[in-house]
Amino acid sequence: MAQTKKSVSEFIQDAFCPMIAVLCSYDAETICRKNNLTFAELIQPFCRLPSEVAYRDPSNNLIILKNLRLEIKDYNSLPPQNTLAKKLLNDAVFNVLTNGSINNEHEIDTEQYQLQIKNTTPWFDSWRDCFLRIAYNGDHEFLKNYLACIMVVSTSHLDPLDAFAKLVQQQIQQQQQIPAKLPKWFMTNIYKYFVLLHDVTEGEESKAISVFGDLKQQYGAGNCHLLQINSKRPGQTNNDINEGPNMPDPWRIYVKQSSLSIQQQSKKDNSLSDSLSNLTELIDQELNLNTSITHPLGSFDTSNNDLSSTTTTTIDEGYDGSSITSTSTIIHGACLTLSDHDRIHVFMNEFVTKGLLLWVETNLKTFNEQITSRRGLTKLFAMPKKFFGGNTSTIKNQPIISSTNLTNDSMEIVLRRTADLAFLFQHYELAYTNYYAAKRDLSRDQAPTFYAGVLEMCCLANFMQDSSASKAYPIQYMDEAIEIYAVVSRLPIFATRCVLMSTEILKSKEAYDQAVQQFLKLSQEDSDLRGALFLEQASHCFLNYRPPFIRKYAFYMVIAGHRYLKAGQRLHALRCYNDVLKIYGKPNWSLALVSIFDYCKKKEVKIRKLLNMNISITDIFL
Repeated sequence: MAQTKKSVSEFIQDAFCPMIAVLCSYDAETICRKNNLTFAELIQPFCRLPSEVAYRDPSNNLIILKNLRLEIKDYNSLPPQNTLAKKLLNDAVFNVLTNGSINNEHEIDTEQYQLQIKNTTPWFDSWRDCFLRIAYNGDHEFLKNYLACIMVVSTSHLDPLDAFAKLVQQQIQQQQQIPAKLPKWFMTNIYKYFVLLHDVTEGEESKAISVFGDLKQQYGAGNCHLLQINSKRPGQTNNDINEGPNMPDPWRIYVKQSSLSIQQQSKKDNSLSDSLSNLTELIDQELNLNTSITHPLGSFDTSNNDLSSTTTTTIDEGYDGSSITSTSTIIHGACLTLSDHDRIHVFMNEFVTKGLLLWVETNLKTFNEQITSRRGLTKLFAMPKKFFGGNTSTIKNQPIISSTNLTNDSMEIVLRRTADLAFLFQHYELAYTNYYAAKRDLSRDQAPTFYAGVLEMCCLANFMQDSSASKAYPIQYMDEAIEIYAVVSRLPIFATRCVLMSTEILKSKEAYDQAVQQFLKLSQEDSDLRGALFLEQASHCFLNYRPPFIRKYAFYMVIAGHRYLKAGQRLHALRCYNDVLKIYGKPNWSLALVSIFDYCKKKEVKIRKLLNMNISITDIFL
């Protein structure tokens, strides 16, 4: 596999972080729109805590959270539809290659080859991040369900307390509706936090303080916050408020805008296409590409090597997976000062330390008490069977398809919810204990999707523990989870997630042969783009063998190029073919040539004999 910027632990933490919903009144959103942002976008750059925080587990042990990040999304945001999701994934792969060349390479020297191989594959990282961002949450887990909801009302509202009450009622009604609709919530009693938003340049500070006092009396001081923003009036310069001329724009990473126009994008496509024009002609002649290639989301005209004709609109994805179409740069945070940035930092820190972590402590203790009491009852009812005999035959630990439905108060669901909450807040030992307990119970209940889910998380929780270096990675659990997701439950999205997580772990343990096997499991024909990316990653794994398997690398790169071509990613296909030309172009394939010549010679002898016997040519190769 190619190298990545993040460590494996950081990658897993960012993939599974606590989900927080934001529910705003209209007046609060109006204040935020002065900065070309929604409230969820406003606080997005400040969602990673710069310092360590801590809470206590049910055993009163102190759990220290490092590099904690929250995923903030708008209450009304929805995952993209399938067509848009495919478009976002295709663009994530295509745009990385067209945004510039990759010069980060390393040299591999063998007796026969001297190769310059790219260290990184940023198009795969971009696709992986986009996939994890827009993937929907399943009914068998709670990792992507909202733990809390931040209610936001501004001081400009005529009756802020009444507005807060209506927002609370709106959230409760949505959560209780049958059948359940998006968004999904972690549990019935989620954590609610109340933010009173105050515009410094327009609102009255005395009114804000008075309303905030009433708000604390009604909902508790630890569950409320007064956030003051917009300290700079529209039209004011930074020099007028004694600040530097260049204010930072931390939102540009999260609210992506296209800084290049369509014409500039076309120029990049033209320059890259011209550099590979000769190779394009050879491939077109070899594959007889005289007609258009069928693309899953559109059509590409291959009669012209100028790929700029296929680019009409630049579509980018926002932090929530929403589509953003733009050709101009938008300034964010124009009314915010550095003092406002500091206030948002303080708000996020107080939300976590004074509110959310206390809620986590309380619920972990409640879940633990439920599990302990139910286990006591289970042991009590199991004693008669122990003394008076019973069926002692063991049931094979293999789930099958069943219509078993687990209720919200069943033991398995309580174990899973407890484990997910512990995993999200970095208590991996407690998470592993509950995942493993749920694994035993779910196998008996014959619920394959739930069973696969706890197998997957058992592996991740096992790796994320501090003592994981001395523990063996249970790869058999992950292999079984991938098989159940892909074959039994028909959920390729979760099977793909398993492969993405597991292969990163295997790479860190230098188990490249096992990583290859997992990549190849999901390189079938159901998704050409995913298959091409996984085949390319598998080919890079062969380069990490000792000694490197150069020919296997070349073989799988050719197949990856073919799959890229089927997915409509012509430039990536050309890149793959160009990378292996330096291998196939050398006269080092003597064994293959001998085998081919020997095969042809044997066929020639057989043909002569059969022709003398007046046997049809069509029977020769039967």
